[in-house]
Amino acid sequence: MTRLASVWLLATDHSGELVDRLAELLDEPERARAAAIAEAGVHAEFVVSHAATRLILAELLGVPPAALRWRHGRSGKPQLAEPDTDLQVSLSHSDGLAALAVSSGFPVGVDVQARRGATGLVRMAERYYPADEARFVAAAADPAEAGRRFGMLWARKEACAKVGGGRLIPALAWPSRQPADPDSADPDGPFLSGDPVTGNRVLIRDLAVPAGFCGAVAMAGGADFQVVSRWWAPEAARLAPPPQPPAQIGVPMAVSGC
Repeated sequence: MTRLASVWLLATDHSGELVDRLAELLDEPERARAAAIAEAGVHAEFVVSHAATRLILAELLGVPPAALRWRHGRSGKPQLAEPDTDLQVSLSHSDGLAALAVSSGFPVGVDVQARRGATGLVRMAERYYPADEARFVAAAADPAEAGRRFGMLWARKEACAKVGGGRLIPALAWPSRQPADPDSADPDGPFLSGDPVTGNRVLIRDLAVPAGFCGAVAMAGGADFQVVSRWWAPEAARLAPPPQPPAQIGVPMAVSGC
C-alpha cells in the first residue's frame, strides 16, 4: 500500500476581524503564545495556521476543534494527545504561507520557506551543507538562482529534521540532493536522507508551492510515499458567528451600587 502525506496550504495574511475569530479556537497555551507576538503579520500567521490545524484535524477525526489536546515531544515537536489517533502532523509557516502535513501512522515533516536574498547564502551553505551541496549553491548563474537553490535544500533539510522532532543544525549536514544531478536542474523523484549516526532513514519530496517559496515534505523510512496537496481557506460556514448582544427592551438605567 502506498504511503500518503496529505498537505493543506493556506494563506495567513487575513483581516484582523477574521484573525480574532480564529483565535477563539485556540487553547490557552496557544493563545498565550499568540499574545506574546507583537508584530501583526507574524501574530496573524501563528493564529491562522494553528486555528486551521484545529479545524482540519477536527474534521478528519469527527470531533470539535476544542477537543484536540497536544503534547510536545523531543525538541518541542507537537503530537496529538487527544483524541487517541495514529495521525501524525507537522506544521510550517513563513511570510504569509503555511502548510500542514498529515500522515496516518508514519512520522511526517513539512517545511515552507520564503526565498531569501543571495547575500551570505553561499557562505552559509559552505558552513552548514555537505560540500557538494555548497558547490551546487555557489555554481548558480545569478543571485536569484542561488537563493532558489539554497532555499530548496533548506526546506528539504528542515522537513527532514521535523520528522523525528530533532534539532535543525545537525540535519543541515544530511544529504538533500543526489550528487549525480546536474547543477542546472532539480532532480526528479524522492531524496533519501537521514541521520548517518543512528542510521534512521527519511525520504523527502519537494512540495509544489507558490512562486517565491520553497517547500518539502519528508516521511520516516525509506519506502516511497505520495503527496496530495490542496488549498484551504477559512470559509465562513465553518466558523461560529461572532456572539451577538441580547436584545434590549426598554431604556437601560444605571443603578447606584450595582
